[in-house]
Amino acid sequence: MTSDEFFQKLSANDILSNSIKFNVIFIDGLHLAQQADRDIKNAIKYIKNDGFIVVHDCNPPSEWHARGCH
Repeated sequence: MTSDEFFQKLSANDILSNSIKFNVIFIDGLHLAQQADRDIKNAIKYIKNDGFIVVHDCNPPSEWHARGCH
């Protein structure tokens, strides 16, 4: 299933529990900025406070942009 389908089913409690929090979420957004952005926004809802979101195929313009601060 696509990541959009996964997050939709997760939020509806159709798979797993929508209260689950993950340690690591890996995102590979089909090489499309819009998909990666959507996946990151969805992943933030399900990541533990000390968890990691790993994004593949991104090209931040500098180390400052890649730092991942919120």
